[in-house]
Amino acid sequence: MINFNDISQGIALALHSNYPDAHIHHGNVDQGLNKGDFNLIPITANHKKLLGVRSSRSIIYDLIYFPESGYTDCLTVAGTLHQLLETITTPLGNVLHITLEYPHHVYEHIEKESMNTIEKEINGFE
Repeated sequence: MINFNDISQGIALALHSNYPDAHIHHGNVDQGLNKGDFNLIPITANHKKLLGVRSSRSIIYDLIYFPESGYTDCLTVAGTLHQLLETITTPLGNVLHITLEYPHHVYEHIEKESMNTIEKEINGFE
């Protein structure tokens, strides 16, 4: 049976195959992060009982890359990760297909009205 640790190790093996000089960290790292390193942090894990003896498991990771040369390097690595991690081989030799999520945050530009305009609208006069 494949467990969550096998999946973490399979991801690390896949990363090492494409980035042999990178160190793959697992969780909180106080010191020792270098450019080109990855940090693989499990965010949530779910186990759902199905019919009979079957179960469904899922785990979401936060994979952090520390770029060697800035934004362009981040884009290059991001372009390779989906294909690289689409199918991984666990240490037991099992092949595992995983679905990757890339949630992200964005900042939206909101135009602010000047206080002068707001006061006019509140008081109803010009």
